[in-house]
Amino acid sequence: MKKIIASFFVIALISGLFSTACANMVGTYSSEEINSISLILSARKKITYNVVVTKQNYTVSVSSCKLYKQNGSKGEFVCNMPNGIPENTNGDMLTTCDISEYITSAGTYYVRATIKAGNSSIPARSNTCTFD
Repeated sequence: MKKIIASFFVIALISGLFSTACANMVGTYSSEEINSISLILSARKKITYNVVVTKQNYTVSVSSCKLYKQNGSKGEFVCNMPNGIPENTNGDMLTTCDISEYITSAGTYYVRATIKAGNSSIPARSNTCTFD
């Protein structure tokens, strides 16, 4: 009986760790004004901003957008990039920007951006993408 209880406990512990690890891989962020934000870096060297707001009259903007190159477990700042969301955009936003001019060498990259909507300013991070 003790082996069954111990086995159940180990399985529950492993399941909990796995679900936490998977949750950390999802790049969605939210606040009172923002339902979700996701930044997707593609193999075509494009960044896609997907912002869903709680009210369509909120103006959505990017206050900061930075490219990083991964070096082991650390990220090295590469450059600032321009605002990927057109100014005076209200409501949900789905837009893609070509950032190939900023990715000039092989390596693994990701993007950090701060998205503003209403009174919220939410930092977000993209997935990593490796370029040869």
